[in-house]
Amino acid sequence: PQFHSSNVGLPVMASSNEDDTSVSSHLVQTDLHFTRNRVKLVIIGERNCGKSSLIRRLKWDVYVEDAPEQESQQVLTRRLQGKTNKVELIECDAESLLVDDSVEEEQRKYLRNITDWVDINGVLVLYDTTVESSFDKSIDYTKILSRALPPSCDIALVGTKCDLKESRKTSFQHADSIAERMGLSLFEVSAKTSINCSICLDEIMERIVERRQPSVESYVTESVYPSDDHSPPPPEGASFLPSILCFRWWSR
Repeated sequence: PQFHSSNVGLPVMASSNEDDTSVSSHLVQTDLHFTRNRVKLVIIGERNCGKSSLIRRLKWDVYVEDAPEQESQQVLTRRLQGKTNKVELIECDAESLLVDDSVEEEQRKYLRNITDWVDINGVLVLYDTTVESSFDKSIDYTKILSRALPPSCDIALVGTKCDLKESRKTSFQHADSIAERMGLSLFEVSAKTSINCSICLDEIMERIVERRQPSVESYVTESVYPSDDHSPPPPEGASFLPSILCFRWWSR
């Protein structure tokens, strides 16, 4: 297969940011409790819209013609605001959002479980800019996701194959007007030429990090990485009786 990469000759498994985060990457992927700087993203769209190509570009900074199927979940590291973040990219076919009564029970069970993505931080809904019906379908999928996911989950529209200008069917102006009306961010990317791929990921990650509640961050930090107790002293006149009772109970 042919490779299109900003790093010519780079092996497929190499990472564009390996030099900066090689040690951190190892720690992130082996530490099961690495949750403080974790971002979980779903990349969803119709078949052949460029989901796998975008993930390969984001993780390995390569483009592969006629690439074989890859694992639906990939993990990479990303530097953001001076911190190394673990980013989980989950590929999902948009057709799985549409529940069909004729499907078998196992498939129906899988479809129902999509509404249980409570730990998803963001979703990139992809559409093919060279297929006329692709954008309209991506809007339908976005509406389904908006009802199924918590409000804290960021959803963005991503038009793929923007380098194929002569084959374009959906203009940026048309997509942008609808995305703005729905309160969504819009990106146009090309996995083949790497246009806007990193920008898209970085911007959605920044929004996710900014939207995280300080109280949640504090809870995760103290639960997973206990530190010295820096809580303020109790108000004057407060009773220490509950603490004494707890100590005596545990001492039995």
